[in-house]
Amino acid sequence: MVEGCDPAVGLEVFKETIGELENPPLITVLKVAGLANPLCLVEIEAIAVVEDNCD
Repeated sequence: MVEGCDPAVGLEVFKETIGELENPPLITVLKVAGLANPLCLVEIEAIAVVEDNCD
C-alpha cells in the first residue's frame, strides 16, 4: 500500500462486503514509498488454500 493510504478503510470495506467471519483470513499490510506504476495505489498478492474433503 502506498504511503498516505489508510488500511483501516480497506478493512472496513472488507467487513461490510464479507461480514464477520468466525475464522477471518490473515491480512498483512505493507506500506511503501511507491509502486512501479505510479498510477497504482495497491498491489495485491494472494494464496488460496482449499481443504480436501475427498475420502
